[in-house]
Amino acid sequence: MKAYRLAKKLREGGGELSAEALAPIDLSPSSTAISWDAEAGPIEATLSRELEAMQFADPPFRETLIVLAKYDARVLDQIPRLERLDLISGMQSRLFNVFDRLRRVNAPVGAADGAEAFLQSLGMPESD
Repeated sequence: MKAYRLAKKLREGGGELSAEALAPIDLSPSSTAISWDAEAGPIEATLSRELEAMQFADPPFRETLIVLAKYDARVLDQIPRLERLDLISGMQSRLFNVFDRLRRVNAPVGAADGAEAFLQSLGMPESD
């Protein structure tokens, strides 16, 4: 953000730039990065335990979806440490999306999808 503001100020030609504005940003990597080798936090640990207990009918991309779920859980666990609480909603949404995909591909063959089931609950005729 600092670099963006500086570039904007230069483009607009507004005012003088102080030495402080030109100073490099000091960010230690440990405070601004996800630690991929950290122990699983509470979200990732719970997710792993629940995934092991689930019975899958061998849906397509099952392993990829599980890896994505664990990735999202790892990020969610570390967001408070990064002090980026604004990221929680988006990451939760991504994790729920993976859950929906796992549930959708795990449905028995021939089962009504969500839209069709919803229309049936409203008394609409089945689609051909």
